[in-house]
Amino acid sequence: MYGDRATERKVWLLPVELSDRLKAFQESQGIGSEVEAARRLLDYALQMRDTMPDILQRLADRYRGEQNLRALARDILVGHALVSSVSFEDRCVRFQLSNGAVGRIDDRGEVSSDVNPTRDDAPACCARSGVCATCGEVWDRPNSVIGHDGCTLTVGDLRRQRERAAVGEEDMSGG
Repeated sequence: MYGDRATERKVWLLPVELSDRLKAFQESQGIGSEVEAARRLLDYALQMRDTMPDILQRLADRYRGEQNLRALARDILVGHALVSSVSFEDRCVRFQLSNGAVGRIDDRGEVSSDVNPTRDDAPACCARSGVCATCGEVWDRPNSVIGHDGCTLTVGDLRRQRERAAVGEEDMSGG
């Protein structure tokens, strides 16, 4: 999982209940050590906090040492808790997050993201956090869906757009 990357020794004191839960997780997953079980749980929890910019930065940073796009996809994208699909295209790897945001890295190491390739008027992001999944900026309207370019749609507006599109009505454009 961590390959030849450096590791750092840490010692933590855990409440007995948490330690018991960790041991139960280790046993249920057939993991050889408590340390590996803790690593997997921490990695998963931290992946759930990742944004598109975090993932793109990780890809760009790793590209400097590894230009094989398939290896980058294997190490960073495949198995990531938020990545719902990965596709290999001509000279690039494209991936989609569970919130609909799409990112890519090309064979020159350049990374980019699209707000939503199928619905330009419906930017993808996390409505609960108020953090744009595309650019990572924090917005003051946590009940809104925020696009990379700063446009906002309320969650209700987005839901109504999707419902109308489903029944073939005209799309509502932002308000």
